[in-house]
Amino acid sequence: MKREFLKELGLTDEQIDKIMAEYGKGIEKFKEDLGTAETQIETLKEQLKTAKNS
Repeated sequence: MKREFLKELGLTDEQIDKIMAEYGKGIEKFKEDLGTAETQIETLKEQLKTAKNS
């Protein structure tokens, strides 16, 4: 999301700041969840490799 887009909608700088802060929180949570999922995928790949070699 870009500030310019929100500005074009007629929002004030204060409103834009609040929206961007909340948006940032959501993005950080998403990045954290993605990192967790990637770790789980790698763990499962290793488990599968081990199971195939047994």
